[in-house]
Amino acid sequence: MRVFIFLGLSVVMLASCSKKSAPTPPPPDTTKTVSPPGKTVLSTPANNEPCIVGTPVSGNKSTVTFSWQQGAYTDTYDVHIKNLITHDTVVVSTARLTADVNMALATPYSWYIIAKSKKSTQTAQSDTWKFYNSGPGVTVYPPYPAEAVYPALQQTIAFPVGVGSQAVTIKWKTTPGSSPIQGYTLYCNNLLYNLTSPFAQIVPTTTNSGTVTCSTGTTYYWEVVTTDAAGNTSTSQVYSFYVE
Repeated sequence: MRVFIFLGLSVVMLASCSKKSAPTPPPPDTTKTVSPPGKTVLSTPANNEPCIVGTPVSGNKSTVTFSWQQGAYTDTYDVHIKNLITHDTVVVSTARLTADVNMALATPYSWYIIAKSKKSTQTAQSDTWKFYNSGPGVTVYPPYPAEAVYPALQQTIAFPVGVGSQAVTIKWKTTPGSSPIQGYTLYCNNLLYNLTSPFAQIVPTTTNSGTVTCSTGTTYYWEVVTTDAAGNTSTSQVYSFYVE
């Protein structure tokens, strides 16, 4: 009897020892890469479009339809729309290829798109386009506000050691409206709210640049008023730079 019990226990032990353990799962594949979203190609409103007439919604607003092409590896789009007079920006997020936005009439705008993907933390920014939302019956519109080229917004300029003051040439770019651009007036001062005061440097010019005198250890503020042949004007936003 003891022999049979011993043999039975031996069979059980052998059977338990012969069981195979579960296979070890393979390590995660780290060679696979996630493609970032591609740069979105804008469609409408077209770049520098002079007269956009949307669907009227009130006496001073219309609905403008923005459209663009499908971006590679893109799930959603953030449409950034900037009022070039007030410099206020609105952002419209959508998964579609169009967006309807209420816009002020007689106002220039710029817009661009940030493409996003659910599988990637990277984003892609489109080109920036501009257009003028003129409204019904409007054929004359001012030039687009000037944009800084140099110095860039909040840029620091270093003068040579020992130089306390020196000339700085400010440069900008513009796009005409319904008439050719005739000239510019550059306003520059170290006081933000005194750009047009008697103490400011005021430089009339027919080119996209103007030279002012700056001192080290000072922040300067500047803006440009653009005038076209019909007498229409536009004022840029206020830019600043620091001289060290």
